Amino acid sequence: MDLFEVVLGRGSVFHVAWFSTIAWSLWQRRNIIREKQPSWPISEVSKWEKELVSEYFDNYKQHPKVSGRVDPIYWQPPSAGLYKANFDAAFFGNMGLDGIGVVVRDFDGSVISALS
Repeated sequence: MDLFEVVLGRGSVFHVAWFSTIAWSLWQRRNIIREKQPSWPISEVSKWEKELVSEYFDNYKQHPKVSGRVDPIYWQPPSAGLYKANFDAAFFGNMGLDGIGVVVRDFDGSVISALS
């Protein structure tokens, strides 16, 4: 069992969102450092991401999602030599179910890794 399965199986929706946001932030930080750009301290990632997710959940409670038409967004590959991680999640609060999927692709669009 990997770490994400543990979080998904035991964590609340908040904790799953927090974990996913930390994973995204660490990957983003890695790419920034790889490009020799200034980055944020790793010791602050967990705190900052918790604040970000808390702010999102607080805002979502005040402004629930309104159904409507959504224009399609088409995937674009990353620059040559880079990878792109795409996340998606579904929450079914009335059934107590939720899930997340992640796909990592290279600049050719080939799948490098995936999990759900």
